[in-house]
Amino acid sequence: YNGRPLLGHDNEFEDNRRVFLAGQERRRRAAAAAAATTTTAVVVNEPVLQSSPTVISQADSNLANEG
Repeated sequence: YNGRPLLGHDNEFEDNRRVFLAGQERRRRAAAAAAATTTTAVVVNEPVLQSSPTVISQADSNLANEG
């Protein structure tokens, strides 16, 4: 016995890696499906708002001025 399991596959690490990669693929597809069903405006605007605090502060001051 050379330390490998009796089922003919490589080892526990390989099994875990396969399970992990399958899970990654499932999550990637779920994310793609979710992105496809959301409106384009949300998908486009989200990263802009997150990456640019000046846009948010300008929007806030505009709201304050209008109010």
